[in-house]
Amino acid sequence: MTPSEGVQQQESRIGHLERQLKTVLEGVQRTESRICHLERQLKAARRVLGKWSRGLATSKEKSRRCRRVLRKKASRALHLGTRLEHAQGEVDGKDLQISTLDKTVKGQQAEIARLREELKVERLSVAHVRVDADRKGIENGSLQSQVKDKQADISQPLAQLHVAEEKTKAAEAGKAIFSNPMMVAMCRGLAGCWLPSLQLEQVAELPQGPTFEASLVQPAT
Repeated sequence: MTPSEGVQQQESRIGHLERQLKTVLEGVQRTESRICHLERQLKAARRVLGKWSRGLATSKEKSRRCRRVLRKKASRALHLGTRLEHAQGEVDGKDLQISTLDKTVKGQQAEIARLREELKVERLSVAHVRVDADRKGIENGSLQSQVKDKQADISQPLAQLHVAEEKTKAAEAGKAIFSNPMMVAMCRGLAGCWLPSLQLEQVAELPQGPTFEASLVQPAT
């Protein structure tokens, strides 16, 4: 090989190496560009990861708070359940009392109905009694009218009886007077022989009053 051929061969090899180097440099540039792009993506991913990490921490805190709230609510629900059971027991007791009171009220209502029926019967009895009383009053009015008529009928006999009683009283008084011998003697002395044969049985038949007294002092004709 001649020196010129060796030089050409070396120049050709250098050109080939330069082209390879250029290709490699272009690849390095592309790789660097890709590295830069990947770095930017990495930074963006790190930012997103940070956000997600903070959100996860916040979510964990929220989850812890939610768990605490849920535990409190569960405890409260358990307490309310216990109170509900007690209240249900009280309600059952009240229902029993209400049932008992309902039965009592029904019994009282039945008693009231019975008493009302008795009251109706009593009112009917009172009405009958009033009707009887009215009828009796009418009858009594009629009887009173009859009594008044009878009283009017017997008023004259009563007056006559009263007069007869007065005469009887006067006769008894005269009889008492003439039963005394001294009074008889005095009367005979005053009247002369006007009463020579006067018997005590005839004293009741003598006139009474001023006429009789005048006849005692007047002589017999």
